[in-house]
Formats: sequence, structure tokens, C-alpha cells
Amino acid sequence: MRALALWLLLLPAVARAEGIAWLCDLQVTQPRAPLPAQLVIGHDPGTGAVVVNDPVIAQFVGLPLRGRVEAEDRAEIVFLWSLAGPDRPDHPPVPRVDYRAVIAKAGGAIVLEARVPGRSAPFTAAGRCLREDLALRRVP
Repeated sequence: MRALALWLLLLPAVARAEGIAWLCDLQVTQPRAPLPAQLVIGHDPGTGAVVVNDPVIAQFVGLPLRGRVEAEDRAEIVFLWSLAGPDRPDHPPVPRVDYRAVIAKAGGAIVLEARVPGRSAPFTAAGRCLREDLALRRVP
């Protein structure tokens, strides 16, 4: 699974973690939408820590981004994170994108929204996530 390669990129951020990894494949149908086709979300319910990675984050940021849990109940969990464009004089300005992922715990269905300031409607994509339980330990 392509998302497994992204999970390997997430490992440095959760080198000592027990939790859950959501390995997601999304169907992106909107051209030029700031939505990834693959997404990995790592969540440690014990500490509340959330890290997110996708191909764009990996290429432009180099490390997974921190996120947070907005809501959780027996049926679903909602994650939030933001990606800001580079703030460099040699780059054109890139707006911040705010992401919201709603994942159904049973079956792993995902709906991902990307909100760009100044745009009234969010970009959306849907897909499926595979849940992996983690028990990683830092190797001395």
C-alpha cells in the first residue's frame, strides 16, 4: 500500500509511541485542489498527540506536522491541522490551508476537507483508511 511508505516518513515523529496510525487513500476529483491522494495520521490517545504526513508535507516541510483531535465519539474521530506555505522572498506567496479529516472508526471511511482563506467552500475528498495499532519503542 502506498500509504505504508508515508507511514515510514511518520516514524521519526512517533519513535516512542503507543497509539493508532490511520493509513488513508483518498479519491481526489477536484483539479488543483490542495488535497493529498495519500495521508497518514498518527494518534496517541494516551497523550493526545497527533502527527500528520502526506507527500506534500514530506516534500515541502520535511517532517510530519502536528495536529489535534477536534472531537471523538464511539463512531468517529475528527482531526485538524494546518499547512502554511513557505514564507520566503524567492517563493510566491502560498496561502495557509486548514485541514479537517473525519474518520469512521468502523470501516475507516474518511472525508477530508481543505479550507483556503478567501474561498467560501472547502475542497473535499473521500476515501478509506486502514487502522494500524502501534506499539513502537525507541531502539537504543
